[in-house]
Amino acid sequence: IYSADLSVVFNAKLVVFAISFIVISVLVITFVIVRIEDNDASRGAMIHAIYRSNFVLMGIMIVQNIFGKQGLPTAAMMVTFVVPCFNFIAVILLEHFRGGKADIGTVALKVLRNPLIIGALIGLAVCLTGIKLPGIAADVIDGMSEATMPMALIMLGVSFDPSVITSRGRSIMICVLGRLVIVPMIGLPIAALM
Repeated sequence: IYSADLSVVFNAKLVVFAISFIVISVLVITFVIVRIEDNDASRGAMIHAIYRSNFVLMGIMIVQNIFGKQGLPTAAMMVTFVVPCFNFIAVILLEHFRGGKADIGTVALKVLRNPLIIGALIGLAVCLTGIKLPGIAADVIDGMSEATMPMALIMLGVSFDPSVITSRGRSIMICVLGRLVIVPMIGLPIAALM
């Protein structure tokens, strides 16, 4: 976001599509999961697993592989919109299925305190003001950003517990099919047409 030309990178149609698709997906997924899963705690987790992509970790990496570094500013800009949407919906959903009530104001404040959101907003502010970091600071940040994705993947691998697969196999299969097959099979053609 820091290095982006916002007049080129910001795409209102893309933002509206992404937010709309997330919200509509959550509604449809909730409708389906409530009918096929009896346990409320599992319902919330399953809905969350299906609608929430790993946009920051995998999405940005895929964009870089397809479009190169010139595609990264648009993907990074989308973090500012997609991550708060994911987090806000997650808190509401998980609270609901756990039997609690989420205060919208409290949820919004917690979402705004997310380090990804803070980083995106700082990057946006610096970009809008035209402030340039000293070369050495920019180089250090670039080097750190290169290490972020591999480190995140290593951490995910280390936290993987194979025993969960046997105890929650049906739920995991539904979530994996929903997240990796059904949602992209519906979303990608719509996005391409738009």
